[in-house]
Amino acid sequence: MKFNDKMLRQLMPVLLAFSVTALSLPAVAGKQPTIQELIKAGTQAATQKNFAEAERIYRRAVELYPDDSVANYNLGTALYDQGKLEEASMSFKRAILIYPEYAAAYNNLGSVLSDQGKFEEAILNFEIAIKLDPKNSLAYNNLGTALHQQGHLDEAIMQYKSAIEIDANNALAYYNLGLALREQGKVQAAKDNFDKALSLDPSLPDPARVSNKK
Repeated sequence: MKFNDKMLRQLMPVLLAFSVTALSLPAVAGKQPTIQELIKAGTQAATQKNFAEAERIYRRAVELYPDDSVANYNLGTALYDQGKLEEASMSFKRAILIYPEYAAAYNNLGSVLSDQGKFEEAILNFEIAIKLDPKNSLAYNNLGTALHQQGHLDEAIMQYKSAIEIDANNALAYYNLGLALREQGKVQAAKDNFDKALSLDPSLPDPARVSNKK
């Protein structure tokens, strides 16, 4: 059992604060909401874990502003959070088509592909994300999990360590490194990494209850 990082959310700068409720109402005097207003409202809904509402708002954003890469990206995150993997994949691909250097979209597409068991494709997308953003600790961890799932322990360990070098507070990277080291029989090193992971994020599962079996 491996744990992928939560998907990154990239939000556009917003100058006006609009509530989800306000944007759920018809536009005043036929005025079309701006992309900033829609992104802000969708973000608020997602923050409140109202992913269905976030999806509705982002779909409206994509309908009105189809060439906005962030709207497509955020729609993908809302779909992913609801387990709608195929639709999420399509949204991330559209974001990449609009903005080919969108590292976060490649990372998230890789996460979708990993969840679908398409590890080779996932690895390619994580590698692109890292090439575009070499300081993306999340992408290194996620690349590690995809390699780990395929049994490439040494390569996975290298990626987890890279994630930690970039972000010493990446709890999941320590946790996954612990799983890989335990699988190699390095019990004390695994324990040290589990302890560090749990000190950073006590909500992570008890390693003793997590099997290394895929």
